[in-house]
Amino acid sequence: MKFMLNATNSRYEFEEYDPEDSYDENLLGVDRYSFTGGIYIHASDDCDEEMRQIGSIQATFLDEKLISNEQAGPLARIADGIDEDSSKAFLYLEKSSAFHRSCSGGVQSLPFHSCYISTFYIDPVYRGQGLGTHLLKNLSRIYLHLFNVYINCVVVYPKPFCPKEEWRDQNEKTYARKRMCEFFEKNGFEKIGDSGFYARNYKIEL
Repeated sequence: MKFMLNATNSRYEFEEYDPEDSYDENLLGVDRYSFTGGIYIHASDDCDEEMRQIGSIQATFLDEKLISNEQAGPLARIADGIDEDSSKAFLYLEKSSAFHRSCSGGVQSLPFHSCYISTFYIDPVYRGQGLGTHLLKNLSRIYLHLFNVYINCVVVYPKPFCPKEEWRDQNEKTYARKRMCEFFEKNGFEKIGDSGFYARNYKIEL
């Protein structure tokens, strides 16, 4: 089995920006502090077979250093301009112990981002082979290579995808979410109170 990753992102180069303007006055708004990035997982059974997409990771990134330097406010305030899910994710992330955990060494001067993973999906046929665990274990290296960013924290709200048109019943959906939560916990993510969100600090691993 051969796997390959590729990515897309919405990062832009900004040529006009007045640092004297407040966040609300800045017409570029949230786009200056954030971008979305998608990682697409492809697989083939042998070298001659065409690669096919078997999963994806969709995330929203916030530039912590830029937000802090420009006193634009907490991450959740910036994320509020993106969508409700992102706003909640970063609000709970900022309250988590994972976000405030410091690391030793001199890496604090690097431009760190935190991100909210809105989608983490692998085709059921390819689950149970360690692929998801490998991706989470190496996520900071993957983001550095594909998006040229260092990661501080990752926050996620486990949302299982229905494998068919609809769930058989609520129990099936509840069980699928429970399994997904266990998967993130097994891979170093900590539950953030009763919010349903989970977070992991990747900065301390650099």
